[in-house]
This record gives sequence, structure tokens and C-alpha cells, in this order.
Amino acid sequence: MDSDNVEDFRAFLKAFPKGEFANEARRKYSLLAHDKLPPRVQQLELHYPMTARGDAFRARRWVILDVIVKPDGKAENATFIRRSGVDVMDDAARAAARRATYLPALDNGVAVQEHMRLTVEFNQVCSPAAAGVNDCFDFNNAHGLGRP
Repeated sequence: MDSDNVEDFRAFLKAFPKGEFANEARRKYSLLAHDKLPPRVQQLELHYPMTARGDAFRARRWVILDVIVKPDGKAENATFIRRSGVDVMDDAARAAARRATYLPALDNGVAVQEHMRLTVEFNQVCSPAAAGVNDCFDFNNAHGLGRP
């Protein structure tokens, strides 16, 4: 193992965690470093539920999910660890996690199935002068924290 190559791949992964070549770079890093890498979110599309728009729901809300990521980068299952308190947001978060694509966990360069903790944040910011909920902007965020 060449430590310069390992460091090069580590630097590449930090600079381009979701780029076009991220999956191949992760695989090579895992193989060179004899290391296990947790799964990561590659692409997740989350939409603020229309029925949750309004004064009562404008606070930030989080949903935490346990997602089983298969070696092909698809979710096998997503179960709730913590709900937001609003059913439509919970359902939207779980549906987005199931549709998402992931960079699978790697063990010595081989893709393996593994659990990951996914935190989905719903955040709607509205102008104080907004006449209606259509004047609000959605700032949704999702990130995989890995499993401790």
C-alpha cells in the first residue's frame, strides 16, 4: 500500500464527496487503506409537503431514519428513529429516503449492505411581509450521519 495514494484518495473524497467519480474513488480508497467506509447519500429529492405549509408548521422539523443501503446503492428499507410530529412530513421524508440513491458501504473495496442514520430537515422560511404561504421558500436538507 502506497500511503501517498491513500492520502490522495482521501483528499479527493473530501473535495468531491458526491461527484461523478466518487463511487470509484471510494472503492479504491477502501481497498488501498484496507478500510470500511459507511454508506452516504448520493442524491435525495425532498419536497416540502403542500399540506404542511402554513403558520402551524413553519418551525424547523427533523425526521431521523434508519436506512438499510444495499450494495447496489438503493434503499432496502427506511424505518423511523425519530418522527417530526407531523405525519405528512414523516411520510415525505421516508418516501424520499426510499427513492434516494446512495454510495454503498465499502469493506476493503467491496460494496456491502449496511445501515445508516439519515437526518432529514424540513425548514420553511417566510418573509414577515408575506401575504400567504406561497411567499415562503423551502430549505430542505438531508444528510447521512452513518451509524455510530
